[in-house]
Amino acid sequence: MSTCPMASLQKAELATRLASPLFHLGNEVCEFDAAGCRRCNPRHWIEKAHPIGRTRPRCAHLLAFQRCPHLDHRCRPSCPRPCPERAAAAEHCADFTHCPSVGELEHAANGDELGVRMVKRVRTESTTTTSTTTTTTTTERVETALVPRLPAGCGRLRSKFVAPPMTVVRADLAEFQQRSREWVESTGMVQGAGRRDDLIGAAYGALGNKTGTSIFSPTLAEICCRWWCPRPQADGRPIIVLDTSCGDVTRGCVAAHLNLWYIGIDTSTDQIAANEAQLATCCAGVAHVPTYVLGDGEDCVAIVREACVAKGLDADTPIDFVFSCPPCAPADCPVAVCGCCKCCLCACRYWNLECYDAAPHLRAADMSGLPSWDAFCRKMDRVIRHATGMLRYAHAACFVTGNLRDDHELLDMGSATKRSLDKAGCKLLNSGVYATPLVSAPLRAGRTLAAGAKLCSAHQEILCATKETVLTPALSRAHNIRPNLEE
Repeated sequence: MSTCPMASLQKAELATRLASPLFHLGNEVCEFDAAGCRRCNPRHWIEKAHPIGRTRPRCAHLLAFQRCPHLDHRCRPSCPRPCPERAAAAEHCADFTHCPSVGELEHAANGDELGVRMVKRVRTESTTTTSTTTTTTTTERVETALVPRLPAGCGRLRSKFVAPPMTVVRADLAEFQQRSREWVESTGMVQGAGRRDDLIGAAYGALGNKTGTSIFSPTLAEICCRWWCPRPQADGRPIIVLDTSCGDVTRGCVAAHLNLWYIGIDTSTDQIAANEAQLATCCAGVAHVPTYVLGDGEDCVAIVREACVAKGLDADTPIDFVFSCPPCAPADCPVAVCGCCKCCLCACRYWNLECYDAAPHLRAADMSGLPSWDAFCRKMDRVIRHATGMLRYAHAACFVTGNLRDDHELLDMGSATKRSLDKAGCKLLNSGVYATPLVSAPLRAGRTLAAGAKLCSAHQEILCATKETVLTPALSRAHNIRPNLEE
């Protein structure tokens, strides 16, 4: 998002257009077609302020160039269940449109040219000088204009890789949480939509009668895609990302703005419907709109084949990156959302901790409702084998996991995932620690240790494996896997 101050004249003119009943209701005849106006000419779309669907009025906060408070509410442990504020926010969003977002309005008021499909092409030039010649190499990466910009002076490693590429990813740092907030604000995604507020139920109640819902960190999704997923090719072929347990819209939205084609599978009808309802807002203008499919992750081969045919690709097109979160995490996981900073904390879904509302014909396939740990592991073996079977040679699969307890016994989810990857013929490339913000952990740590000699969990595990062989520098260059933003 642009940080330049908005010119007062341009801002006033744009505010007048936004408040005008003519543009409010979208009655002006557009020279572009209604479906392609925002994609074909985003500059025109912002200036004319055509609303989504051309039916709902705009939010009063948006007209005043302010962030709508309804979009900022995140349920706290003290919120009643069901949460009235969340219900009020859902009703408000149904009655008023928040499009274009505040970030897009700032782009228009500043006179920023967003380009076709709101895509920005970031060019980097590097110069190599020898005793006789000087060679200049220009490289390019393509992403949408809504991807948050890294601030100046953020540090050499962050400027290259978004976060320091070490075995400990520090989500508890302020800059990590700030970037997650910027992702949410710039794209307008509503995290957690499509799932109940009380998914973390009885297993969490023993630690203080708390409830909540897990959401995925947009920054974690970004760094996983940047570090291990190939960059888009010059020939225009879409880079396919497969997620067999997609959950909410977060991972798909981030992947789409990084110019990747995301295919997400979930067993919940409500979840798929909520994700698709957000696409017009949070993924407008992207080159490849995410595809969400109601189904069993174990049937991913048939689902991907159908999606490829629908997109005009060959049915046997291989995928480039597997990125998912098995439905599992620590039973003493911190509250999913921080009430004070509105940031994402939890990166996983839950096996015996969260119970999802699977479609009736998919309840037997829902991994969050399997009867035992052994049944869960067997199901995960099959899902990972089928998903990685479609991977290109030496391409990566990334899973974010967390341990959990079953009748006080610690179950090592990371080791189970590694075994599944090994059975599927993948070679482990990286094993990292995702350090989550502590939030309420200091308040609970003494109780959990005193009551049952158990440590309070404040981390999860990031696993990355490659198909059939370990990724070498030569293979990385050949497959265009280049995590350095300056290359």
